[in-house]
Amino acid sequence: MTFLNPMYLWGLLGLAVPLAIHLWSKKEGKTIKIGSIQLLAQTDPKQASSIQLNELFLLFLRLILLGILVCILASPQAKKKTKTADVVYLIEPALLDNNDIREMVDSLPEEKTFLLQNDFPKWKRDENVNILNKTPNYWQLAQEMESLHADSIVVFTRGLLQGFKGKRPTVNSTINWIILTPETVEDQLLASIQTSDSITLISVNSASDQLEYEREKVSRSSVEMNNSRDSIAIMRNGQKHRLPLFTRDTLYIQIASVDSLKAEKKYIEASLRAVSNYTEILFEISEINGSINPKTEIVIWLKNDTIPEFKGKIIRYKANKFAENLVVSTKNPAVFELTGRLNSENIVSQKFPEQVLSFLNLYPTIEKLSKPFDKTSLAKNILQPHSKAPKKADYIVKTMDLSPWFWLIFILAFITERITAYYRKQ
Repeated sequence: MTFLNPMYLWGLLGLAVPLAIHLWSKKEGKTIKIGSIQLLAQTDPKQASSIQLNELFLLFLRLILLGILVCILASPQAKKKTKTADVVYLIEPALLDNNDIREMVDSLPEEKTFLLQNDFPKWKRDENVNILNKTPNYWQLAQEMESLHADSIVVFTRGLLQGFKGKRPTVNSTINWIILTPETVEDQLLASIQTSDSITLISVNSASDQLEYEREKVSRSSVEMNNSRDSIAIMRNGQKHRLPLFTRDTLYIQIASVDSLKAEKKYIEASLRAVSNYTEILFEISEINGSINPKTEIVIWLKNDTIPEFKGKIIRYKANKFAENLVVSTKNPAVFELTGRLNSENIVSQKFPEQVLSFLNLYPTIEKLSKPFDKTSLAKNILQPHSKAPKKADYIVKTMDLSPWFWLIFILAFITERITAYYRKQ
């Protein structure tokens, strides 16, 4: 047995208090009526008041009570060896909505099956699980999986892209991810955009391998616009949908370049015109001559000079042959980098206009609205955390809190002490 707070054991010195009380205590004298004291011999008064140890049972009980109380304060713990599990199973709660997956989970050993959420509660077939569609933080939970003490962990999960946040962790456990993607989203209306002569509806389609948006033009007469003109109502498949309405004015963009990057400037301007035609938003593109126009929202800087102070978005040229895309983000969310020279081949093969559209992020609210419907998942080799080579152990040492048992003994001893003291008048 060990103690989490051994400093409290100094309280055992308090056991001297009841011992001293019992040593100095005197039994109550009995009165005996006699006719005469002539025949009684005189005794030494010191002998009558000598120290005597009495009521040994009460003394023992009171010492036990104080000792138990001190041990409780010191937080007693017991260590025991427990055999590690060969394999445990984790299931993401959102998957339990699917009947086929639920049947598969029911076939797993109940004592080895847990839910993929905080503290990993056990899966019980007879209990109704509070099924949450909220995407868990997979990598955070991967770090906590070592508490399951298993040689191998099998995780049944949706593996949604939005659930992988932060830096890839390093874990000791062997984790086998099984991606199950029973969900798809089709033609889910998100929002509407007002143009000069029509309303454009934005809907989202999502599966495990992609998330795509669709646009559909409808006439103004087919929708109901609210008084504040910030939302519309439209009938679709016999149901009435209320959608937010966005209006986008002219987007002002300025470019600064040097002669060696004139080709990049030409391709960027062509891509911007393609995006303008696709989104039906007017792009006002001009060169920077001196200072930046106060109306400018985006600056494209193709120079080696220092970028002037600017509060909007910036895309600058910085060659990086190891970059996966032509346009990449930086630590500063307002600054992006063009990582290589542009030509007629890579702007097509790497879909440069689409990367520009993503950089512009013209409707950030629509992206937020689409997150609940994003069912794209990662491949197993991408979501796997870094792993160490753990030393195999057949047994693990677990600690168990003994305080509840000490409290039980304390209560029983206290009741016994009170009853004994009452009858013996001590």
